[in-house]
Amino acid sequence: MKTRIIKSLNGLCVELPTEGATAIADKIDSLQSCNVIEIRHYYKKGVSCIIVADYKESAVKDIETILSAY
Repeated sequence: MKTRIIKSLNGLCVELPTEGATAIADKIDSLQSCNVIEIRHYYKKGVSCIIVADYKESAVKDIETILSAY
């Protein structure tokens, strides 16, 4: 499955495989450019969504850098 970053009016949704999603969410939350507010796991689909709020424009690039390591 390909990882996607979806922009909305209220924040970002990072869609990725469930395996390792919590560790990735911790790394994203440690960034100064955004805050993780929720992780939703959809186990039957094997997908997790990390909901990010209060993000700056640099957050998308920072998140892409973290995701490229996986």
